[in-house]
Amino acid sequence: MKKILNLKNITYLSAIILSFNLFCGISAENIVVDKELSAKREIAADSMKWEYEAGIAVFTGNVTMKDDEGEIRCLKMTTLFDDNDEIEKILAEENATLSREKQKGGAEIIEIYPDKNLIVLKQNAWISSDKATFQGEEIVFDTEKEIINITKGVKGQIQTGNTMEIE
Repeated sequence: MKKILNLKNITYLSAIILSFNLFCGISAENIVVDKELSAKREIAADSMKWEYEAGIAVFTGNVTMKDDEGEIRCLKMTTLFDDNDEIEKILAEENATLSREKQKGGAEIIEIYPDKNLIVLKQNAWISSDKATFQGEEIVFDTEKEIINITKGVKGQIQTGNTMEIE
């Protein structure tokens, strides 16, 4: 029997509510979130630890975060909240990948700063689109301005009429 959560009065991360229900013994596979009432981000993982007073939620094992912008997958995700319970930073670690409408990317570490519209990919970072693929040690992506800045060891390909390789 599936349980339906009413999240009408919840204004932040729906995963925290899911963690409470897991703590209370409700199986995650039996939870259905009413999408009209849920927060903007949904997170699934094998386990989590939530330290409310410290403003930290750590998800481990097969972590998937979905929102309107796309999806991130990793083995460990740490979510940091500010004093207003808004997400300040998301840290995806260990084989982290992201999929957005126009881009895909990956790195050992992906940092997301929602208020600043920034995604930072670190250590063996790569990002690709329909027309280009690039690698570097660090990729900073301004999602609002659609600007990508790559530092240290840039390699890539740009697809035009004739494919061009950059090293």
